[in-house]
Amino acid sequence: MLTAQQIVTLALQIAKVPGYTSQAGQMLNSILNDLCQTYDFDIARGVSNFNLAPGANAANTGAGPYSLPSDYLRARYNEVFFTYSGVPYVLISVELAEYDAAVQTAGFASFPVYFATDMAASPPAMYVWPPSSG
Repeated sequence: MLTAQQIVTLALQIAKVPGYTSQAGQMLNSILNDLCQTYDFDIARGVSNFNLAPGANAANTGAGPYSLPSDYLRARYNEVFFTYSGVPYVLISVELAEYDAAVQTAGFASFPVYFATDMAASPPAMYVWPPSSG
């Protein structure tokens, strides 16, 4: 396996432009970013477990935020679920703006149906709707 420095050095040798190390490193980072944002590689997949707890925070009472790993990018279709009495319930992904528009009143709780992720948070956060009842 090659290091990033070795990849950049080989690319500069092939292109016959030895003085462009900084630009080549930037291009490598750009390509790696595109690969991460576009493709789902099995080697990069991970599993996160946490409890959907009612009353997890006073403002959203069970809706979140639930912290995701700092390297979280996205969830695959039908792979976000919770189990209740051994039965898996799949959550449907929605945009954060759609989640924000959902009814959020005190005392409103049920089994969650939708989830949204806030990628601007550090670490990324997940919210569920309706808020978890138990």
